[in-house]
Amino acid sequence: MDDGESTFDLNGFERMSRGFASLHGCLPESALNVLAREVIARLAAQRGALRDEAAHPADPALIDTFCDALIGNAPNAAIDRITALRSNGATIDQVYLGVLAPAARRLGTWWDESRASFAEVTIGVARIYGIMYALRAEFPLPVDFERRRAAFASVPGEDHTLGVSMAADLFRKEGWEIDLKLGHDHDGLVQALAIGDSPIIGLSAGREEALPGLIRLIVALRVSNPRAYILVAGRYVAAHADTLALTGADAAASEVPEALAAMDLLWERAMADIVTRAAAADEPLRRKT
Repeated sequence: MDDGESTFDLNGFERMSRGFASLHGCLPESALNVLAREVIARLAAQRGALRDEAAHPADPALIDTFCDALIGNAPNAAIDRITALRSNGATIDQVYLGVLAPAARRLGTWWDESRASFAEVTIGVARIYGIMYALRAEFPLPVDFERRRAAFASVPGEDHTLGVSMAADLFRKEGWEIDLKLGHDHDGLVQALAIGDSPIIGLSAGREEALPGLIRLIVALRVSNPRAYILVAGRYVAAHADTLALTGADAAASEVPEALAAMDLLWERAMADIVTRAAAADEPLRRKT
């Protein structure tokens, strides 16, 4: 993660925060509950994994004020606090691990203690999710211009993995280096993909019933591996492409030719991002509109 100032993707924030909050229209409350707790737990775990939390101290008063902004009626209030911190020299580590992670934990505590309703916590978590997405360009992207690399996996719980295995073979014939992840449960897969060095992650979902699990996986990966590009492939994804995009998927494909084309575009975006990041490293903070 870089020090210094950055670009805050305002459009990305609005799209992701509204998209996350709108999932109540396609998921039962129990599944939305799982998603909210997924974000809270993933962020809290990242902070808890620090060897020295004192390097990113959480100011209790700041966290309370920030949480009030997250669940308040003014969606830009939380953004203003984040951009102010960055303008005042806070590094992305300090924002992510010193503010967003403890704020997620605090919202979870408020929820458990009935100090905040499920609806309020969902709004707060949606805004945290949007902020993380808006800051994703701050994270380094592991790209080797000479090697087109990607990781492929199926949604945990899928009984048939032949499709993703065949897709991996087809992509290898097209010159891709594919790291195929099979046999993991949800937590194991998220961990394996988070510590990997593939700039693109391809997720396969063969059954429409897997949609809640797929969305949960995308959300978990967005928190634990924010910089990776995510492609979702499967026979039914076209019918849910808008929903998947609102949760953080970068592309969706129903057929192999579509997936090949989408992967090529994502790779081009990844390479372009490296160039843009290097060129903009010393530019002052600004919002993209």
